[in-house]
Amino acid sequence: MFIWTKDSINWYKQAAEYTKYDQEIYQEIEPFIEETDTICDIACGLGFISMQLAKKAKNVTAIDISAQALQLLQKNIERQAITNMEVITSDIADLPAKPQWDVTVMSFFKQSDDAMLQLLEMSKKRAILVLSNGSKTHFWPNNSRPSKQGNADRLIQELKAKGIQINYIERDLDFGQPFHSFDEAIQFMKHYAPNNLPENLEDHLRTHLVPMEENPFGYRYYLPHIKKIVIVIADK
Repeated sequence: MFIWTKDSINWYKQAAEYTKYDQEIYQEIEPFIEETDTICDIACGLGFISMQLAKKAKNVTAIDISAQALQLLQKNIERQAITNMEVITSDIADLPAKPQWDVTVMSFFKQSDDAMLQLLEMSKKRAILVLSNGSKTHFWPNNSRPSKQGNADRLIQELKAKGIQINYIERDLDFGQPFHSFDEAIQFMKHYAPNNLPENLEDHLRTHLVPMEENPFGYRYYLPHIKKIVIVIADK
């Protein structure tokens, strides 16, 4: 299970504000949402996509098991004066298996046909699952993290075999990570790839880290990462 920490929250915020990946994902999801819809964003994390969904939907319920992540989301909701969102701390396993929202959304959490079936059980109209499907760049040193290449393709075939009518959208999105210093980049790598030797992490960064021009955020380096994603939409 992914555990939010002070560092991981800060890095995630930095990546989101710089790459605006949440806005890109929302643009793909938006045509499948109506202004009268109630939406549940399950395993919402820091809620960047939840806040995008609130721009159009009647109401958005953001659910995650991490109280720490949701505290930050609640602060952002208040700061941006968003009035059509509520935040709930809960495990997905504890949610009632009955239609409660018009649309359910889950991003980068569970990648299985069971997850989609669970989303559909809680939906009145449709479920939307955003999946990783590998990457086009060498973001991590070799053997640092398991590849998800092909998982989305397999899931789509499993859903079709069960007779579930789906649409899907494939995109390559910038999920890179900006840093204020080289030392911060090292700490990032040590946090997410702890099994690598420090010298291997440094060699990887010296090869792939890109110096940045002056920018409003004060970032000095950027680690590019083009992630392949698939957005699966299933109607009831």
